[in-house]
Amino acid sequence: MSTSTESTAKTTKPGLKRRINPEIMGLVTQTVKNAEPYYVKRGLPAEQMEALYAAGYNFYSAGRYEDACNIFRLLCSYEHTNPRNWIALGGASQHVNNHRSAGAAFTFAAILNPRDPVPQIHAVDSFIALKDFAQAAHSAKAVVALCGDNPDYAPLKSRAQGLLEALNARLN
Repeated sequence: MSTSTESTAKTTKPGLKRRINPEIMGLVTQTVKNAEPYYVKRGLPAEQMEALYAAGYNFYSAGRYEDACNIFRLLCSYEHTNPRNWIALGGASQHVNNHRSAGAAFTFAAILNPRDPVPQIHAVDSFIALKDFAQAAHSAKAVVALCGDNPDYAPLKSRAQGLLEALNARLN
């Protein structure tokens, strides 16, 4: 690999999503949100999706995180438009130290429900574990903005502000 290629790879990896054209990102987001879930195309009842979620939740609660990941991964492929599934996959992935998968799952949940700060704060934890401090700071800043002055989100906002201060100190 040439030096210029190495340099490009190093500078484009962290914070890649900040370089995506917002118009293209909006188009992709709408396409994903509007796509019919696979379980509907296959003629499966919604109750089966709930049963899968319950099975994944039971595995998660029992500390069987790898099994939970497998169930939630399947569930995400069948019902990709439900942010709850992606948050569950992200949480289980964190427990098996697969922070790359967790960060991606939480980011997808945030795309599906952009006004919810919960997936973003969990993504911060994964980005920190991956030592992607710039992306962690970007996500923490988004959490602070999403929480706004909503008193229900005050503890979440406080945590995000503390993390953001620590991350900015590390980056500067």
